[in-house]
Amino acid sequence: MGGHTLLIATHLTGLSEFADQVIVLNRGRKIAEGAPDVLLSQLDADQTIYLRPKVGKEKQVSEILASMNAKIINDKSLTIVVSVPMSKKFALLNSLFSNGGILDDISIEPSKIEGAYTKFLEEKAA
Repeated sequence: MGGHTLLIATHLTGLSEFADQVIVLNRGRKIAEGAPDVLLSQLDADQTIYLRPKVGKEKQVSEILASMNAKIINDKSLTIVVSVPMSKKFALLNSLFSNGGILDDISIEPSKIEGAYTKFLEEKAA
């Protein structure tokens, strides 16, 4: 039996996790089409990384983030939240891990196609 096709037009997030293919529209015009992960990698979409430095290592973590040009979203709590393009994520993580024992915890929030919508618009407008 063949696959199923379901067409959904929505502003809701989370649906791309179930989609094999997406079409991004702007004012009724198709601006992108493909698998969500392929489109996100083409855009070099930002991923959000949550870092919890070990006590006393906050400055060292901040220096590494600055040297890697990571965009700090929030550093006002025990967890530092940064945004980094997919292409720079592994280099940043390598820098953090190669300094041994400066993190208590790390969590990565992958990009979602819905969150990259404005980046699609910027890319197509250029």
